Amino acid sequence: MKMQALTFNYLIAATALALLAGCASAPPPPALRSTSAAAAAPAPAPVPQAAAQPAPAMAPAEPTRPKATGTPEDARRHLVRGVAAIEIAKSADDLALAADEFRKATEIAPEMAPAWYNLGSVQAKIGQVDEAIASYRRYLALSPDAADAQKVADEIIKLEFRQERTTKEQASSGIWIESDGTTYRLLVNGNKWQLSTTVRPIQPDVEYRYGPGLGSFGISIQDLEQIAFNLELRGNKLLGTWQRAETQVDKCTLPAETGDVQGALDAASGTVTLEFSKARYKTVTSAAPIFSFETKDKCSDVSVLERRAVRFVFRGPLPVGGIGAQLTSAHGAMLTRTWIGELRVNGTAKDSPAEQAGLWSQDMVLAIDGVPVKTLSAGEAIFRLRGAPGSTVRLTILRRNAKEPVDVTLRRQPMPVEDGNHTDRNFY
Repeated sequence: MKMQALTFNYLIAATALALLAGCASAPPPPALRSTSAAAAAPAPAPVPQAAAQPAPAMAPAEPTRPKATGTPEDARRHLVRGVAAIEIAKSADDLALAADEFRKATEIAPEMAPAWYNLGSVQAKIGQVDEAIASYRRYLALSPDAADAQKVADEIIKLEFRQERTTKEQASSGIWIESDGTTYRLLVNGNKWQLSTTVRPIQPDVEYRYGPGLGSFGISIQDLEQIAFNLELRGNKLLGTWQRAETQVDKCTLPAETGDVQGALDAASGTVTLEFSKARYKTVTSAAPIFSFETKDKCSDVSVLERRAVRFVFRGPLPVGGIGAQLTSAHGAMLTRTWIGELRVNGTAKDSPAEQAGLWSQDMVLAIDGVPVKTLSAGEAIFRLRGAPGSTVRLTILRRNAKEPVDVTLRRQPMPVEDGNHTDRNFY
């Protein structure tokens, strides 16, 4: 997540420093409140503010440093320095400096309750949710009868809810596979979903012809389209828009396209179904006339044949364990791209299970754990190759020029994270 500057302008009551007398049992300082919050509801007790702030950018990873040492007066000094850092903070980096000062205070004087409270407050603001919960709990253990104890306990509940949301988001984010075998990257931010790829074959949506125009003939093409879905999850329903970028088909250019999309998430099966309307085009690339000064082919026609309802089905996210093989899905010839139920090995990663098992380029995967590939979609077949690292998968392989298939058992290992945009570089 890209760091975004956050402006923090806090008012600290004049009595704050008096309450930070060096003893560990000192009462907590006044809350570190924003100007608007202080004006709306002034209160002498510290009131956590993390819930009032939008989800912050994660703070940079902190370098390892020695544990702070010193006297109680040194601990008090770090506490005051942390308050000063908050007063002048203009970014998450500045707040990270404040957290470091409060942390030093807790290391020198572990029983200093105000240091734990302020540390938890800053940690919550810079996205260190686990650490903030631990700091707040330590504060409550030291000051169970504090006037703000219930508010801090409520703040812990809010942070735990944020944890649950983050865990849920992380569980959905990753690489998803369309039924035709195309990989997509899913990014989840709350209930906002973005599913995108740059490598979806344009072939199903284009009738491509090449020739002098009259009497031109159809041939298959390998052009790819860039498509993205911007969605909002409402319960198990998905609503939003889709976009396809301007796409080149030989010498012709298809205009960008967009529209509404709706669908559903089936969390139990790990599938997403999206339905929308998409244009199907005809393009004609005309060859240069034989007896002419023209030497280059050119586009002579781009037209919409029809607008048709389409249904995309995705599975995901892709498990992290795999066999380390590059695969392509075999389709019928010419314009149909009909899935014929075979996966072809293109290559293997060095020292991968696929290489160690002796898989070769052009080997055909006919079955996965006894399930015939031809009974699955291309996406489902690829998905079945993946699983937990250390688990095994049995492949039925037909080698090039061989008459009978053979079974090969491989043990999955962690695979590099795919970007969802370079199918030829992804290992399964």
